[in-house]
Amino acid sequence: MNQNDPLSVKKWKKGKKMGNKTKTKNGKIGSLENNFFNLDLSAFEKKLDFLKILKMRHSINKNKEQRRHYK
Repeated sequence: MNQNDPLSVKKWKKGKKMGNKTKTKNGKIGSLENNFFNLDLSAFEKKLDFLKILKMRHSINKNKEQRRHYK
């Protein structure tokens, strides 16, 4: 994968280590929106899958936090 690829796994891991998760996630989504017009269709489908995965991870994290509070 090249460095400018918005779906690059390395970028995601780097962002995750930085601490403030929501900020990095929003940043990722924003960078994907900027690349929106120069993506071809297969990349567009990848983008949709990527956003779905992001949402899933977000909801999983939310559930974890809620469980933490009610222990």
